[in-house]
Amino acid sequence: MSQLLNDTLSAWLLIESLSPGEVNFTAEDILSAEHFKNGAKQAQLQSFDEYFEIWNSERFIISEEKSETGELIFKFYRHCFRYNEINLKIQDIFDDYSDIHNPNGTHCYGYTFNTDKHGKVIVDSIHIPMIMSALKEIEKNKNANIEEKFNDSVEKFFQKVKEILADEPINEFKLKKMDKAYDEYFSVLNSKKDGLFGHYVAIEYVKDSDLPQPEFNSFFISDIEKARKSPNQTLIDYIEGVEESQRIEVDENKEMFDKFLHPSRLPDGRWPSQTEFRLSLMQQLAVNQITSGNERISSVNGPPGTGKTTLLKDIFAHLVVERGKELAKLNNPKDAFVKTKIHETDDKYVYLLKESIAKYKMVVASSNNGAVENISKDLPKIEEIIRNPEKCKFPKYEQNYANLAHELKDFAEIAEDLIGESAWGLFSGVFGKSTNINQVLSHMLKQDANDIGFAKLLQNENNRMSRVNE
Repeated sequence: MSQLLNDTLSAWLLIESLSPGEVNFTAEDILSAEHFKNGAKQAQLQSFDEYFEIWNSERFIISEEKSETGELIFKFYRHCFRYNEINLKIQDIFDDYSDIHNPNGTHCYGYTFNTDKHGKVIVDSIHIPMIMSALKEIEKNKNANIEEKFNDSVEKFFQKVKEILADEPINEFKLKKMDKAYDEYFSVLNSKKDGLFGHYVAIEYVKDSDLPQPEFNSFFISDIEKARKSPNQTLIDYIEGVEESQRIEVDENKEMFDKFLHPSRLPDGRWPSQTEFRLSLMQQLAVNQITSGNERISSVNGPPGTGKTTLLKDIFAHLVVERGKELAKLNNPKDAFVKTKIHETDDKYVYLLKESIAKYKMVVASSNNGAVENISKDLPKIEEIIRNPEKCKFPKYEQNYANLAHELKDFAEIAEDLIGESAWGLFSGVFGKSTNINQVLSHMLKQDANDIGFAKLLQNENNRMSRVNE
């Protein structure tokens, strides 16, 4: 493995493990008076000079009205500190004492857990950010396997916690023992000089129909650790790039123009944008090269407004058409799936999309969640496909687009329900976090007096097509 590859993967791993747990409440967050039996509003984030059984205090007893639809949970934040303490700790570990400009003051915690209204710890709610283990381990060994050490420490900590709690409500003695066990396996930071308390308790009202928001560590750490041990060629190409001698400048390379602009290279699908705004020569060359080439990674770069998204839309269209070709080969929708087991010891089978179809899947991802959400919501909008023919240079084509889009009107209604705007069809959706996924599924699967649901709509369409073909 090259030094560049190793250093890059190590840096990625460290960055992923550096995500601390953040206290999600501030002193300004208030629970209204209707939540409490005494009829007084309360700050959600509480701090105490000494141990206090908040669940036994009359101030925090839930009102009868609210208890009918939910409950109060108490979220403990232990060993709290400002984010900048992590930077200072890392500087100390690596003997780097350069100035830190604009230190990060985010309110973070060492570990957290929830208790119910009786003070009983909900063990599944205990969460330790991986950074707290990473700091402890790299202080001893800068090349430590962060994930392996973290998993081992968490397992030992949980075992001790279960012994300490013994399935009984927490008390001052048990909490001190938990803190001591934490200190044994994880790093302890504090920001007392900044006026921050070491520990906080947050009060949260959770409806019976909801679940407390869980805490997670990075999902990428296992993949990065695996890549460090055995990087594949695609990853190597991505990090190391292409040697200068192997690069081809296409600007004035007639051979490359002839190769990639040959009609045989044209994709079978294109995004139905206005014909007068069709792809430029270099945009079309890029699309043809991406859709017909063998490269596993393609990079499109350019300043804002130079047509990057326009180019990508044609690639989306190509993938949809190619997937449609594969689906058209099926005699029955069930033929699109393969029956398998995730693990050979599993009792039940799952059904996964066949690779011939799944290989055309598309995920739009970015470090800027807003940009991803915008493009995912914009693609189904009606103005992307249907425009006023009289205001276009080629009205005949615009009318054809509108006529074809009209055939998808049933799917358009579902898309409109999802994005809250007029839509031409169900092309893309905003997924990612669980709340987005649940929202999409609830819209697509719901059935009521006004909506038959996406699944039922597909069944009806399949039945209609079957009758037509009889």
